[in-house]
Amino acid sequence: LPVDTAWKDGTLSLSLRGAPSAWPVLLDPVVERVEWVKLSPAASPPAVNGHAMAYDEVNSRVIAFGGIDDTGALSAQTWSFNGTTWTRLSPAHVPPARYYAAMVFDGRAGQRRLILHSGSDAAGAPLGDTWAWTGTDWQQLVPVTSPTPAYAAAMAYDSASGQVLLFGGYDGGTVLGETWNWTGTNWVQLSPVTVPTAVYWASMGRDPVTGHAVMFGGTDGGTDFGDTWQWTGTN
Repeated sequence: LPVDTAWKDGTLSLSLRGAPSAWPVLLDPVVERVEWVKLSPAASPPAVNGHAMAYDEVNSRVIAFGGIDDTGALSAQTWSFNGTTWTRLSPAHVPPARYYAAMVFDGRAGQRRLILHSGSDAAGAPLGDTWAWTGTDWQQLVPVTSPTPAYAAAMAYDSASGQVLLFGGYDGGTVLGETWNWTGTNWVQLSPVTVPTAVYWASMGRDPVTGHAVMFGGTDGGTDFGDTWQWTGTN
């Protein structure tokens, strides 16, 4: 019988087209197995940590920027991964070298671009600038208001509310517990009634089922946290 297949949100669905009967389905173990596979791209970025990386949905590329190597040297390189190999890009404009920046794809209509924000420079000073990746170049944005300069903040796109959320970070002296929304032209500080503990180095991502941003973990510099938070759109 003909078989219809569909892949959505990490789930492979099979449908047999035919008489209304029950049919056993045997899947190839190679198809069934989900695992990490080490790739061997022809070219790769230099070995770094603390770099920013996100998927550019418009251009179907993974973009990586910045980072710090084991000698303490910072990178201002932009790299693109097409699923097979890495390519170093040469944009006309480049953000200052940094590490521990936050980057996310803004999926709202009229935006649909990568947003890079904050990070730390070579001296350990927190940064507060905002940049957009156009697909070929970096564009510095000039919002009227911006979050406190910081590094190691968590950022994600909440498609349910249409917000690009930024939370936490470290400004060099204080662990932050601020919640900000990027509107596409400006940063607006939000005032939710319920707020997670001020942390940095937390991880935030979008749940594709609910569309909401989910945050996990982080540290206040003395205690590591293992709690999970979901943004509701207002709280």
